[in-house]
Amino acid sequence: MVSEVELIEKGKAGDRDAMAELLKSYEKRIYSYLCRMLSNHHDAEEVTQETFVRVIRNIGKYREEGLFKSWIFQIAYREGLKKIKKRDLPFDLEELPEQEEPTAGPDEILFSSERIGEITEAIQKLPPMEKQVVLLRAYSGMTFKEIAQTMDTPLNTALGRMRNASIRLRKSLNETADKHR
Repeated sequence: MVSEVELIEKGKAGDRDAMAELLKSYEKRIYSYLCRMLSNHHDAEEVTQETFVRVIRNIGKYREEGLFKSWIFQIAYREGLKKIKKRDLPFDLEELPEQEEPTAGPDEILFSSERIGEITEAIQKLPPMEKQVVLLRAYSGMTFKEIAQTMDTPLNTALGRMRNASIRLRKSLNETADKHR
């Protein structure tokens, strides 16, 4: 199996197969992140493709000092922001990808589905920069250092945004839980 570093080097040298393999390894993660960012499958597909076109065009500019994962997600993040600015519409929670539910009883599924919906709604209500930190951390599995690189911000800023997002989410979810009591 060819390593990511080798695929990047081959991609820089113009090897289309290596570039295709490299992008394929990120396709699901980028698409999933953009689905949550854009709340729309069609837009996520479109922006995933735009991201990959930019990666192909700019692979020669990639510097090995940073993680490739952060670099490609930074491109996806910026392309996603461009799409949001173009459409300038509120997020549509109905367009979020459905989560696979584990096998459970009807009561557990109902509670779990309701809770997932509440969490998703609370995340969607976060300020944009806090929302992006949560999405990158929770759905893309990035470290805070990678998030800071992706968002082109200092590490402490990324950590602060996550702390603020956690406080807002906790408050929002507690308020929702209080309504159900």
